[in-house]
Amino acid sequence: MWATTAAQRPLLRTCVPRPIIDIAASSVAHYGPVEVLRPPVGRPTTRPLDQPEGCYEFRYLEATMRRKVTPLMLFVALCVVTQPVSAQLVDLTDNRTAEQKWQRSTYLSTFLTVTAIAYAKSLGQKPEHFALFLGELAGPSWASQTQAAFVRGVYQNYRMYDGLEFEILEESETEIRARMNIPYASYFGESGATEGVTLQEFVQVFTIAYERIADHLGFDMTHEVNGDWIEFTVKTRS
Repeated sequence: MWATTAAQRPLLRTCVPRPIIDIAASSVAHYGPVEVLRPPVGRPTTRPLDQPEGCYEFRYLEATMRRKVTPLMLFVALCVVTQPVSAQLVDLTDNRTAEQKWQRSTYLSTFLTVTAIAYAKSLGQKPEHFALFLGELAGPSWASQTQAAFVRGVYQNYRMYDGLEFEILEESETEIRARMNIPYASYFGESGATEGVTLQEFVQVFTIAYERIADHLGFDMTHEVNGDWIEFTVKTRS
């Protein structure tokens, strides 16, 4: 026999939203009287330590095996089906196009170079000091190659910028002369400066760095800025 006093009858405890407990109580009440113990809003003063907030208890006032088992199973099933699923706050989907990702990568590459120049200046160094360091660091990563392959590599590196214009003016077995526009000028806005770095300093860093890389490969490289164009010459050493 089951206990017949209300205080001795087992409690059914669940953690569900307030509307669900009301639906559940009304659903099982026709099997027998049900006492729903709702804690007050906030932290209930009578809540046991192992009972999280938002939990409810209910007790059958008439208890027999036959009248308790069926509604108990019904109630538990309802709670399982209706248990709320917490939505993830951080959206990890990425619907950007390849073009949008490319533009973002280009921006970050430019920004990191600008911050490196700004950091060098904060230490009392000049942009050309950072440029020499960059060229020395990158030089060994360029495998031994012809001057034509080197010029092509320079082109491919600048190709990440939309709006790049790059053309070969003259070429021979020993010398190549080319020119390109300044496709990254827009990153510096109308003022021509960002984060304490000027467009002129940015151009200077890349011209010196490529000249150092060319030197590592055994070529002589020079640059000349003419308005919105950068002309450069790569010569094979005799």
